[in-house]
Amino acid sequence: MLTRLFLGSSRLCARMGWWTMTVASLVYAGPLPSLAAFDRGRLSYALLLSRRSGTSQTLFERLLKRDFGKDAAIDLEIAEMAMRLGNPSLGRDLLQKVAQRDQGHAAVVAETMHRYLTQILDGTVSDTLHRQIEALALGSGSRVTIITLSGHYLEMFELWKEQALKYVDQRFLVIALDSKAVDVASRLECCRVLDISSYFLFDANGKINPHSRHLLWVLRSLILKTLLERGHAVYSMDIDAVAVADLDTMLATLPQADIVAQEDFSIPMDVARKQGFILCCGFMVFHPTTATLGFMKRFADQVILELDDQLALNHQIAEAGIRDMETQPTYRRFSVDGTVIVCPDKQRVSRDVSYGTVVRHFQQRNESIAELREKLEIG
Repeated sequence: MLTRLFLGSSRLCARMGWWTMTVASLVYAGPLPSLAAFDRGRLSYALLLSRRSGTSQTLFERLLKRDFGKDAAIDLEIAEMAMRLGNPSLGRDLLQKVAQRDQGHAAVVAETMHRYLTQILDGTVSDTLHRQIEALALGSGSRVTIITLSGHYLEMFELWKEQALKYVDQRFLVIALDSKAVDVASRLECCRVLDISSYFLFDANGKINPHSRHLLWVLRSLILKTLLERGHAVYSMDIDAVAVADLDTMLATLPQADIVAQEDFSIPMDVARKQGFILCCGFMVFHPTTATLGFMKRFADQVILELDDQLALNHQIAEAGIRDMETQPTYRRFSVDGTVIVCPDKQRVSRDVSYGTVVRHFQQRNESIAELREKLEIG
């Protein structure tokens, strides 16, 4: 009813942007605990996209006074909404209140997130990452291939590693999220391990807590930035981005760029519809140029705001604006925010398990490893 009312008022539409209207309709729809999880997620995203609106800021203050303290699980979401409004310090303070007040699981999540966010805001995390990476003795200016791993994906990691050793690199930097990942990767000659397991929470089945997953993207962006600051070229791949042919051979055919990234048409859908494509964070190559370093500093700040690296990357690009677009049969090349980005064509780096001549980055749909091998045509 409220949505119909808003849409029926042309004067209100002129004063309020679409995302601000979405915030208003969801705030006035009732207390957050009464909203479905989808609608709470929609509200959080709408606050992100309308964060410069004074109306949205005022509506969030109303929501905070009305709903905070009624449900600890909902309070965690409210803290994240504060961060997405561009106020991570408020988010941190709200998390501290939940940790001190609640006695259940939400308090454990809030305490972990509060510790994490405090260390991000005061620079402790960045200093720690530099020390940890220094201790790994990666070699000055060397190439570093990174992969993020938890114990829940050890079987998939074996498949990824087998192919990566053939076609990507001989050693990998494993960003280990739990003790199982640390243990397994530490015993492999081909792996160096960056242990960040103290920051994350997992359920009894080994799946990462949703709030921990949000902050994972923040930490991964900081790791990428740290490696680039130390002069490394960085190859970043998701565990479901599997190489099926030599990666360097493909990269040698592409024009010079600061960043190479997989092209996709998915989230954030608002950017995909506007641009006709987005960049996927599942496969990216970063060269340690001055342009890349500047871009990545802004990117890391954007991820802290958005709590999702792919949303942050594409909103950063959309806001800066694409220039000098060049589209060829084998690649797309453009300039944005001071950097040159190249996307290989989808026939070489795909978003499907069944095609892609160099990298197949796919969504695993409960297939066994044997079934994935068959679909990847690797025996």
